[in-house]
Amino acid sequence: DFLVRVSSIEIYNEEVRDLLVSSGDNHSTLTIREDPRRGVFVNSNETIVTGLDSLLSVLFAGEKNRSVAATGMNERSSRSH
Repeated sequence: DFLVRVSSIEIYNEEVRDLLVSSGDNHSTLTIREDPRRGVFVNSNETIVTGLDSLLSVLFAGEKNRSVAATGMNERSSRSH
């Protein structure tokens, strides 16, 4: 048996954002932390998935909250890197 947890974050305008929090929520900006045992991490929301359908549901929810805008080269460019 195993447990799969999914989180989704982006770095946008030098801010780390939790994509599993609706974009209207001011708490979506995350603080980068460092711990001797864990290393560098952020406290983002995690969702336990039990199969392909629940995984895809979480990934699509995160995709909806990504920062995107049109550019001269691409109509739907990701603005995060």
